[in-house]
Amino acid sequence: MGDVAPFIDPRLILVLNWICVFLTLAVAIMILFPAFVAARVDGKITWKWTHVFIPLFILDALLFLGALVYSAGVAQAAEEAAAQEEADEETFMEDRSQQHVRREQRAKRRARRTLVSRLMTVGCAGLFIAFHVLIALRLDETIDWSWAAVFAPWFAVEAVNLFMACVNLAAMLREGYQTPPDLADPESAEPTSYPFKPAEKALLAIDAFDFLALRTLQAVFIALKVQGSLTWDWALVFLPAWIWLAVQLILLRLSYTRLRSLTAQHPSLKSQLNFQIGVFLIGATLAYYSIGQLVARLRSDGGSPSAGVILIPVFLVLSILFCCVCCCIPSMVYINKVHLEQEMAGGEDTEEEHLGKSRPSAGSDASTGTVGGASSSA
Repeated sequence: MGDVAPFIDPRLILVLNWICVFLTLAVAIMILFPAFVAARVDGKITWKWTHVFIPLFILDALLFLGALVYSAGVAQAAEEAAAQEEADEETFMEDRSQQHVRREQRAKRRARRTLVSRLMTVGCAGLFIAFHVLIALRLDETIDWSWAAVFAPWFAVEAVNLFMACVNLAAMLREGYQTPPDLADPESAEPTSYPFKPAEKALLAIDAFDFLALRTLQAVFIALKVQGSLTWDWALVFLPAWIWLAVQLILLRLSYTRLRSLTAQHPSLKSQLNFQIGVFLIGATLAYYSIGQLVARLRSDGGSPSAGVILIPVFLVLSILFCCVCCCIPSMVYINKVHLEQEMAGGEDTEEEHLGKSRPSAGSDASTGTVGGASSSA
């Protein structure tokens, strides 16, 4: 930790400990849900689906609480930004009447944006939870709604995501390509932003909408297939998933080709790119293993493989995550705490040694006084 440890607030370590405890419990609940689903599908338990979904409902409650906290944080950030703008206006603006009018206009616009953002955050969380509740009730046949109606909250959330994707893409195209700070030359007169070329705009649009469009289409296909309105084979039902994999591989190849010229000048980019490629390939392998096994199970009409085998990648990822939040991160926090205590203790010892060296001892004072007295008497 070196020079960093003396500036760490010890209370931060306590907060990190509680965060690790919370994440450990959350991941444990995440592991319970697929375990219950696998046991219910394979006939190991005969619980109602509403009981099987209890771990998911707990996570949904935490999600909704997080959405409320996030929306409150957005409102507080807007208030702080407004206060900063008012302070700047009082410093640079002399016309008080004009200042008051502009302040009211900005306050109204900011209030509308904050309200819309909070409603969208809380509303999407509520729709997501409603989707889970409707699935559980439909599987228990408590309600006899069509699967299209059950998926309606999901489609509403995707509509909100589409709107946000359009806004973000428009802002990105308006700002242009921004040169990363670590690649920009501060002494160069070249601009740090460039407008996108038509081909780059097309790639950005594909990257912004491909996953959104394909996962929405995937939900539509699944709802129609379960409803009986679609007679395709299950391999074709998951066609959007296969298309998404092909699109991501193409985009990954194009990104690698584009950044290959920069890796010679900046070796760190090459390592980052290789890391991203490795993570993507591992994640895609696990995901498409589960999809392939699921297609085989659905084709066999409830035969093999078992649901536990299908969900092996899910259990693997969640187990690694559980080890990280339960063992690795707390161990790192504890090691940093020990280093912090050692550095603080070492700093105190150094100060005491410094004071001890600069302060003469009583014996030396006495001997000095005796010698001085003897010399003076002599």
